[in-house]
Order: sequence, then structure tokens, then C-alpha cells
Amino acid sequence: MKILVLFVTTILIQNAMATDKNNLDTIDVTGICHKKVTPDRIRVNYIIDITEKSQKESVDNANKIYKNLLKELKKLKLKDLEEKTENYSVLPEYRWISSKRVFKGYKTNIHISVATSEKDKAGKLIALGPNLDVQNVRGPSSYVSQKKLKSIHTDCLKIAAADAENKADLLAQSLKVKRGLPRLISETSLGYQSRHKSRASHFSAMEKTQQAQAPAPEIKFGTQDISVQLHVRFAID
Repeated sequence: MKILVLFVTTILIQNAMATDKNNLDTIDVTGICHKKVTPDRIRVNYIIDITEKSQKESVDNANKIYKNLLKELKKLKLKDLEEKTENYSVLPEYRWISSKRVFKGYKTNIHISVATSEKDKAGKLIALGPNLDVQNVRGPSSYVSQKKLKSIHTDCLKIAAADAENKADLLAQSLKVKRGLPRLISETSLGYQSRHKSRASHFSAMEKTQQAQAPAPEIKFGTQDISVQLHVRFAID
């Protein structure tokens, strides 16, 4: 029994030593790619809130604004248009007055989200809100489309891989050894969520200027940081 235990222990120790030697005969580097990407899409949210004593009147007035908004959006002939009705609800509205729950009417809420690749029309999209009596306009928010993100990610992987090889070759040359093939590769990517980024602008139909039509504001967009890190373990031949 003692001989068997000793034999098994010896094998384990030898395997551990072989593994340690394996890990020591490597060069570990991190290849990096960093890019600042200009978003190629924008999104604007329109929120219609109408409260009236009559449920029918509330719905009719909200639908009138909603239909006019869709009509004007169609006139803009936006490219790569994505329209989505985020919410459509009709609910009784109550307020607490002097510790009493008081019925104020029926509130119709319609929330529509509009996205397009035409960033230069962001000002016009915002101006539609107050011009059509839309209670709230939120945006524009800019973001990078999934199609563009995929293309950038592919390019960044190639750049990070080349960077890792260059670093490994430099180290191998300095240490007077020969770099072998990769044994282990892992990736860390940041900024690849197709996130919406901008300072939201809020406009109210009650805050119209005295002009007949609200002017289209000038909108400026920033960039989105995207990076790839490739952690590569190269063998030493």
C-alpha cells in the first residue's frame, strides 16, 4: 500500500513539474486596438400626454396629434427609418387634494420612437414636437448601428492580433528566443453595445416660441469609444 501511494505521488509531482515548465516556456502579451467611432444613427422620442374629462375627448385629441406627427414624419422621407410605438394607454387620472383623491379626467399617453440614419435631420425631428403640440420630445440620442459595429469589431481584431504578434516578437528578440505559435487567446471588448448617447433635450408644447413654427436647432454629435484587447500566450520554441 505504501509503495502504491508513493508511486501515485511521484506521478503527480512529475505532472505538476511538467505543467509548470510548460507555462514558463511562453510569452504572454496583450494586443490592443482602440478606435473613436462616429455614430451613424439617431433616435428621437415623442410623448403625447392628453388629459380630458371625457375619455373619448382625451383619446380623440391624442390620436389627432399622433396622426399629424406620423404624417409629418412621412414627409421628411427619412432613410433607414425605424418607427416604434413604445406605449399607448388610456387611464383615469387622479390627484390628491387636501388628503382626498380627486378625479381629474382620462389621460391618454402615446409614446413613439423614431430612428434614422439621417443625422442631419435631427433638428427638424426635434422641431416637429412643439410645432405639432407634442407634449414632450426627448433626444436626439446617437448610436452606432449593429452593422457598423460588426465591421469595426472585425477590423479591430486584426489590428489587435498584429499588435500582439509585434509585441511578442520584440520580447523574443530581446530575450534571444524564438517565438512559437499561440497556445491561448482570449478577448476583452469594450464599447460594443449599440448604446444611445447624447444629452437629451426636452421640449414642451407649452413652451413654444412666439414664432409660428419652432426653428430647427443645430445638433452636434460626439464619438463612441470602442476597444479590443487580445490576451495571447505564445509558445517559445
